[in-house]
Amino acid sequence: MFSAITSISTENCMETLSSYGFIKYWRQGHFVCAPRKGVEARLQELHAKKFLIINPQLINWQPRVKGKVGKNNKMFTF
Repeated sequence: MFSAITSISTENCMETLSSYGFIKYWRQGHFVCAPRKGVEARLQELHAKKFLIINPQLINWQPRVKGKVGKNNKMFTF
């Protein structure tokens, strides 16, 4: 459900949450456990960082259309 809300792959969500210690294993299953102190510590880390500011109007991006080959839309096979 989290990956559907954020449009981030399930594997990336699990890896990120696991790296912060927010994934617990109990009775043959995984669940998200994000204690308030852990979340607050992560938020303080993020606020301390300086981020690059991007002007979204200057971004020229179009998703690749599967099966369509063109100058800006190359077809890759895996």
